[in-house]
Amino acid sequence: MRIDKNDVLGGQSILKVRQLMKRGSWGPWNETLVSDVLGLDSADSNKLIQVLIDQGFVERMTDPTGEVQYINTIKGNALSMASAAKPISRVTAEKKLEEFLNRVRQVNGNPDYCYFVKKVLLFGSLLTEANEVNDIDLAVELVNKEDFHRRHRDRVNKALKEGRRFPNVVAQAYWPKEEVLRFLKARSRVFSIHDMDDQILHKVTSKVIYEQP
Repeated sequence: MRIDKNDVLGGQSILKVRQLMKRGSWGPWNETLVSDVLGLDSADSNKLIQVLIDQGFVERMTDPTGEVQYINTIKGNALSMASAAKPISRVTAEKKLEEFLNRVRQVNGNPDYCYFVKKVLLFGSLLTEANEVNDIDLAVELVNKEDFHRRHRDRVNKALKEGRRFPNVVAQAYWPKEEVLRFLKARSRVFSIHDMDDQILHKVTSKVIYEQP
């Protein structure tokens, strides 16, 4: 998915809404997250949430205690990873992809990470013959390494000691996976990274570009 940095959604900057969706992709969230990310009061937060529901980015749910919460839809998670960058040349994209695969090998060779990359699929415009591509669409399969629970605990503790704060326990539990994905992306806006169970993979042509033996 691509977005224009000047677009507005629900009266808010699309870039801010993308940030909200990115935070929301960690798990169920509530009105407080909107206030934290966008600085809105309760009334405006709920107005934005309703727009996101109406446009299919978010679904309303109720937790076991009866509290109303929200969860990103597939469309919402696509927005969380949407690129506002300009199209890039095929040559540049292919170079970026090779750098990505080098980072995959670094992850798999690093004993500190909880996960290794088992498979990477490429889909989207880079599979066409276009001279320019919008972004590099990838699906990444992460698999637990041996002694996963110890590694997971160590990575979370390391993050906390370094001053990282998490909005909830779900985000904290998800962090070891998130840090791998962040490392792979390397702050590059050209990558759009998806899970292997993303429904979009049933609708597009894809190609395996990396598979761990």
